[in-house]
Amino acid sequence: FPSHDTSANADSRIPTNGATGTRAASQSTPPISMFQDAAGKLKPFELQFTPTAINATPVAVASCYKDASNWFTVWAKSTQVYIEKRIAGTTTTATYTSTISGGTTYTIKAVPNPDNSVDIFVNGSKGTTDMSTTAPSLGTLMELGSANAGSVAFGNIKNLRIG
Repeated sequence: FPSHDTSANADSRIPTNGATGTRAASQSTPPISMFQDAAGKLKPFELQFTPTAINATPVAVASCYKDASNWFTVWAKSTQVYIEKRIAGTTTTATYTSTISGGTTYTIKAVPNPDNSVDIFVNGSKGTTDMSTTAPSLGTLMELGSANAGSVAFGNIKNLRIG
């Protein structure tokens, strides 16, 4: 159903016939091929994330999980947004450090470099670079709003741009 949201945060319509309605957190799982170039390398992507509330426990904003030794995740917690790239059991991190608050919209961008390192940008400001020059070994889906069916990001994720 189309809806017009009057609050600061968009919400999906739940037809309830007068009863109180709730729903479980939802996530989107587009195929990883949308996030890869012709050579299978990760493309730059950006999205907007508005957490409902956030604390010191990291939540996954976007994640591609292949196995316990190989994954790529964009995390958010109260003090930073960061990317972890795990390859053959070794994890490297790109970090943007700042206070992250509930109710505020953050534009998060992951930018792979030609040497396979990855930069992180939040609201146009560059964080650190993950220094691994090995391309991530990716699974089949990019989970938006969770990581391997856990660490659910409560809030809104919108305006995904790839490439």
